[in-house]
Amino acid sequence: MDGLAAIGYGPLPYYIVRNYGEAVDAQRKIMAQLAAGQRILSAADDPAGLAISERLLAQIRQTEAAIGNIENAMAYTRTAEGWLQTINDTMGRMGELAVTAHSGILAPLDRRILQMEFAQMQQGIQQITTGPNALAKYNGIPLFQGGSLTVQTGPESGQTLTLGGIDLTAGSTVSIGASGGRPLSWSSVVSTGAGGIGIGTQAAARVAVGATSLGSDHVSLVRATLGAQENRLGHSMQGMRDYQVNLVRTNSRIRDVDYARELINFARYLDMGRRTLGLLP
Repeated sequence: MDGLAAIGYGPLPYYIVRNYGEAVDAQRKIMAQLAAGQRILSAADDPAGLAISERLLAQIRQTEAAIGNIENAMAYTRTAEGWLQTINDTMGRMGELAVTAHSGILAPLDRRILQMEFAQMQQGIQQITTGPNALAKYNGIPLFQGGSLTVQTGPESGQTLTLGGIDLTAGSTVSIGASGGRPLSWSSVVSTGAGGIGIGTQAAARVAVGATSLGSDHVSLVRATLGAQENRLGHSMQGMRDYQVNLVRTNSRIRDVDYARELINFARYLDMGRRTLGLLP
């Protein structure tokens, strides 16, 4: 026979022991929660809350990945913008040479010298944009060879933005207008071969003056498009950051421990355990 029952105390000691055990268990759980900083340590603590929290955590991680994608895309557009500034500067110099060569008082030697520099400027643009060894690349991806990229800018399917599609190679057939009655494509501005512009004669320089101006306008249009895309990416990133903050805040309310409340509960259960022990004979 049980010792407590044998001496005639009845069920009271069992209630005392049970209540004391419950108080100690509650203290242990609170200490574990305080140590971990989380209210939910296992699915048994709050099954529904855990399910919601895990879904929120997945969305937080996916949003963080999307923010990383946006930052990389902005680096891509800024890299392209830097190279486009170089091309614009080169086109400006080509325009200066064309205007100079359009003068009728130049000697043939002067024109050859001007044409030599003009061709170097064209080849410089080709080196930036054309071929497998093109200088303008980001992470090994050519920037101006017509390829487009799809960037995942949100945590859900379909939240994407397409970048690129810019063809500034020596073989580009993109029309940029006409000069001197001659239709021009981008390739005719930067190509040194047949079909390309030059300033070796006054008549050719006349066409080149208009062509270089059209080429500069075309590059400026591409830059404006990239700038608009970068602004869009910036707004998307700000929105994603705000969204992520709200997700984290919501998950914290569900999963994280309220230190003030749990410390009060810990003190209450600690006092309960002491009072319960005081009832034992």
